[in-house]
Amino acid sequence: MKLEDLIKKNKELFEDELPKGLWQNISKEVKPKKNLWFSSKNIFRYAAGLLICLGFGYYLGQKNMNQNTYYTADRAANTTLVSFSKTIEQKREKLDFLKGKDPELYASFMEDLSQLEESFKYLKIELDNNPNQDQVLEAMKENLKLQIDLLNKQTQIAEKFELYL
Repeated sequence: MKLEDLIKKNKELFEDELPKGLWQNISKEVKPKKNLWFSSKNIFRYAAGLLICLGFGYYLGQKNMNQNTYYTADRAANTTLVSFSKTIEQKREKLDFLKGKDPELYASFMEDLSQLEESFKYLKIELDNNPNQDQVLEAMKENLKLQIDLLNKQTQIAEKFELYL
């Protein structure tokens, strides 16, 4: 309360006018900032940021390319292998309903399929080490065809199984 009373009594003292030209004198003494947009520090910062972005983009591009190809120079072989792999994934998804209905049958199906997949992984490793890549590619294609045939037969069995449930 005392502070409020003091302010009310001395209100006139608080409302002093500033001397004329005070702000002009202050602005003369303060040096204006230069536009630092193109200073040497900022140029290096922008260059470093750009370099990091380009490096990250290159890394993601290489990672994506490595996932989608089988490291062959033959684009037709890559396309064939990728299309077979997509077909296998689609057929595996059709068998997923067996997980809940008959887990033992599903496990035996996946066990048979995993043997072929292990062979495919071995062939994939051999592709890099073998000088005759055409034979290895043909073996990889045959392996994927066998996987597709196996999945087709398993799908037929699963459909018959589903009819009897």
